[in-house]
Amino acid sequence: MTSLLRRYWYLLCVIPYLGFWTYGLTDLDEGFYGAVTMDMLRRGDWITPTLNGVPWFEKPILAYWLSMPFVSVMPNEFGARLPSFICTLATAWVLYRFVKKQFSEDTAILSTLIYSTSLLTVAIGRMMMTDAPLVLCLTIAFTTFYESLQGNQKLRLITATALGFAVLAKGPVALVIFGLIGIFTFWRLPDTRSNWNKHWITGTAILAVIIAAWYVPCYLANGQTFIQQFLIEQNIGRFRGGDTAHALKDTDPLAWLKIPSYFLFYPLVIALSSLPWIVGAFRSKWWKTTDTDQSKNPVATFLLIWFSVVLVFFSISGTKLVHYVLPCIPPLSILIANALLSRHPKPRQIDSWISQSAVVSVAIFGIAQYAFYSDWQKRFKDVQSFAIEAREKNLQLVEGNLGRSEDASDEVNLSLNDTGHPSLGFYYRKPIVDGSAGILEALPVNSLAIFREVELAFDSEPQKLSNGNTMRVEPRGRYIGIYITKD
Repeated sequence: MTSLLRRYWYLLCVIPYLGFWTYGLTDLDEGFYGAVTMDMLRRGDWITPTLNGVPWFEKPILAYWLSMPFVSVMPNEFGARLPSFICTLATAWVLYRFVKKQFSEDTAILSTLIYSTSLLTVAIGRMMMTDAPLVLCLTIAFTTFYESLQGNQKLRLITATALGFAVLAKGPVALVIFGLIGIFTFWRLPDTRSNWNKHWITGTAILAVIIAAWYVPCYLANGQTFIQQFLIEQNIGRFRGGDTAHALKDTDPLAWLKIPSYFLFYPLVIALSSLPWIVGAFRSKWWKTTDTDQSKNPVATFLLIWFSVVLVFFSISGTKLVHYVLPCIPPLSILIANALLSRHPKPRQIDSWISQSAVVSVAIFGIAQYAFYSDWQKRFKDVQSFAIEAREKNLQLVEGNLGRSEDASDEVNLSLNDTGHPSLGFYYRKPIVDGSAGILEALPVNSLAIFREVELAFDSEPQKLSNGNTMRVEPRGRYIGIYITKD
């Protein structure tokens, strides 16, 4: 059995992601990306990301460029999430190729399995997010950069290309991280300095052309709005903690440790994400950069630099999101695999580790599938069903919160919450009406208005409004739909 597993280990890399298409998009982030992709397709605009027709610059363009062709052919969860799945597997392949060359095939197999079964990797690989493309680009950039320091400096051109697309995936943060890794590599690996002197000018030109392919036309189309909302608010502002919804507070549950939370949050995330491998990795001293004969291992040093720079950079950032440290997982997976196979106090053959990974792979699949599906069914299925119904019946969709008006019993104030369920835009595929300034009489005929967590005194039977329209109320879980028709 173990020989069979060893022969088909790559299938274990795929199992945790099966079924990623069986549940709807989640809100908020995934819903935003899905709605923006659908809105750009509707408008035929490949430059300016828009949400309900309004420019939306939370993330750059690469994730939308990858998703739009698939969604245009398959306007469902499969098409939306397929790029993340592909990018995750592509990252695993890049790791395998790099580790096989730098260490051994056994280490390459185990590294790829550890990466592919990481909880954080699986979660992002099953969602429509910008992180999977970013990690693929960074992994290509960092691995080819190290290989260029071993002699083939032309690989630096691939590094530049990958960095350019990384900037299109997540913004200038990719360049900052690469610069820091470069500085520490130059310092800690002096033997590589003779291979630092070529292809920087050409590489920089390639990098600039790729970045300009979107930044320039987007600036020309949107002017100062692009600079303010994307570069200043979404990049500098987020790093400084401007995104208060994702900043750790003084009252967070780690405060009792008397250590600033930003030093502990991501190490805990990484440790949990790397279970069960991290247990044996600590026994094997995964952070060591020497071989068994105590000689320095330069590639291990580079991997530790890569891991540490990403971890520290996002730890000092004011904004905290779990998936920000996903770029830590590729180098950590390699370091863990190398430590397990070379320094574990109770050495095992590779077949034994692969057998363990088979159990992990199937377990992660079961956990991920259950967690994602049950969460969607509980929180999002009902509200998304209204959007699908409105699209299929050609009804105008309105999203809003509902509260009683003091003026009249049949006048109800509407307050749109456009951040509540952005995924509605993905399923409706048309502009959603803002009902925040209106009342029921102001809703258009043949419309469906969705409200959340509101107790209504309305009868379930159709009722006449003062303007002659008919209103029908239908509850679904925590949501209600108000249908407006004309007799």
